[in-house]
Amino acid sequence: MSTAVITPTPAERIQLHSAKPRFFGTVRGEFFKIGRQWTNWIMLVLLLGAIVLPFIIEMTAPNVKTNIQTNPLHFFYNVLSIGLSILRVFTGIFLLILTARVVGLEYQLGTIRVLLSRGVGRLQLLFAKLLAVVVIALLLLVFGLLLNYLLAVILVYGVTGNLNAFSALNSAFWSDARTYVLTILINMGVTILILWTQKLNNLRRACSEAPARFHLKAVDRYFNA
Repeated sequence: MSTAVITPTPAERIQLHSAKPRFFGTVRGEFFKIGRQWTNWIMLVLLLGAIVLPFIIEMTAPNVKTNIQTNPLHFFYNVLSIGLSILRVFTGIFLLILTARVVGLEYQLGTIRVLLSRGVGRLQLLFAKLLAVVVIALLLLVFGLLLNYLLAVILVYGVTGNLNAFSALNSAFWSDARTYVLTILINMGVTILILWTQKLNNLRRACSEAPARFHLKAVDRYFNA
C-alpha cells in the first residue's frame, strides 16, 4: 500500500508566502485573544453584580410598594439614575482596563513583532484592535440597558404584582433616558480614545522595530493572562 505525497508547486508556494491576513480575520483574532483572558471575564462578572445589587437592595427596602404605587414616575427616575450611573462608571473601568491590556500586552510580551512578521500591516492591526474594543463597548452598553430594563420589570412585578406603574412613563422620561444613554456613549468614547493615544506611541515604536523570533512562552502567557 502506497501513499501519495502532494507537494505544492512553486507558484502555490509563492502565493502562500505572499498571502496576508485579512482585516476581519485580524479582528476575529483580537476577539479570540480577549476571550482567552480570564481577567476580562472576572470584570464582566463584577459588572453584572454591580448592576443587579441595587435592585436587590431596592426590593428589600421598606415602603417600596407604596412608592411605586403613589409616585411611579419618581420611582423610575431613581431607578434610571442609579442604574445608568453604575453602568457608566463600571463600563468605563472595564474599557479602561481592556484597552490597556489589548494594546499594552502586545508590546510588553513581544507578540506584536510576531504579528508584523506574518504580514499584518500597522494600520490594519491598529484599526482591528480599535474596532474590537468599540464593538465590545457597544455590546456592554446594550447588555447593560437590557438588563436594567429587565430588572426593573421584575422589581415592579415582584413588588406590586402588576406592571401598571409603567403607564406613568411619559415622553419626557424617555427623552431624559436617551440623553443619559448618550452621555454613557460619550464617556465610553472618551475613555477609549484617551487611553488609546497614551498607548499608541508604544505600539508605533514596537511596529518600527525589526521582527524578532517567536517565543511560545510569551504567547502562552498572553493567552492565559
